[in-house]
Amino acid sequence: MRILIADDHAIVRDGLKTLIGQLGPNVEVFEAASFTDVIALIDTVADLSLLVLDLHMPGMEPLAGLEAVRCRTSGRIAVLSADCDVKTIGTVLSAGVSGYIPKDLGIPAIISALKLVMAGETFVPSAILQAADRMAFSAAITEARAADGFTARERDVLALLLDGLSNKGIARQLDLSEVTVKTHLGNAFRKLGVQNRVQAVRAWQRIGLK
Repeated sequence: MRILIADDHAIVRDGLKTLIGQLGPNVEVFEAASFTDVIALIDTVADLSLLVLDLHMPGMEPLAGLEAVRCRTSGRIAVLSADCDVKTIGTVLSAGVSGYIPKDLGIPAIISALKLVMAGETFVPSAILQAADRMAFSAAITEARAADGFTARERDVLALLLDGLSNKGIARQLDLSEVTVKTHLGNAFRKLGVQNRVQAVRAWQRIGLK
């Protein structure tokens, strides 16, 4: 299992490296101190399972940086940040990140969060899920997704997905190859923060985009 730790503070990377050693046997850890290093490592290290990424690294614009990373790796992404603003967390999760881990979490909680992400789940700080914050958090995600900016072709593909067409049917309707349809769907899924067609339909209907 290959894991990339990206943070500009060496003490944070050292601490995470120790924690990540507890995730399982045969863990290979790579480190990056800048966003330039992150991109270089993603482009050269094959089969990264997990990227633990500081949201505010040197040379990184948060949302554009997340999109660049997401396009380059199929591995899971967990953001590690001192910023616990509800809107920020909602926006980051809408970009396809699998977990948002506050830097002030205790060691056991960070380990649990990373294990959850590696198991294919999404981690959100428990404080955000408290009843007082749920509506604000939900609104933040919806607002972020709605403003994310779907291309015209992504909207066309999603509209036909809502009509129940298969990838082959969508390709025939839009005069595209199935590979191109899959690419558009993959991009749209990331923007909606979903993993499959059923989730995409529900999210698209919930947001109410046309």
